[in-house]
Amino acid sequence: MVQFVTFGIVDAKFFGVLAMFGAIAVLALTPWLDTSSVRSGRYRPTFKWWFWLLAIDFMVLMWVGAQSTEFPYDWISLIAATYWFAFFLVILPLLGIIEKPLPTPATIEDDFNAHYGPKATPAE
Repeated sequence: MVQFVTFGIVDAKFFGVLAMFGAIAVLALTPWLDTSSVRSGRYRPTFKWWFWLLAIDFMVLMWVGAQSTEFPYDWISLIAATYWFAFFLVILPLLGIIEKPLPTPATIEDDFNAHYGPKATPAE
């Protein structure tokens, strides 16, 4: 399959090394690729779905990396790697523009009180 894509000019190992370092590079660029003003995923409901799909994709990539390089594992790895790069380079920047986050609390204390109740007053 790679022979068809590269026309036999570039070795497939080159693309593997390029993809490996590219996967690390997109992780390093994540703070700049995330265009949302809200940094916490807790207040971004659409982001949560895409993130959990990325977590599943990561598990699939680990599993496929331990398999042989024959059909269907080669296609599964190609699709999973495509989603990995699409998440960081396409989905994450677009989510910051499209997604409307939930209202965030003004302080950490407000968030704590919303989940665990107001602070109890000490006994006199």
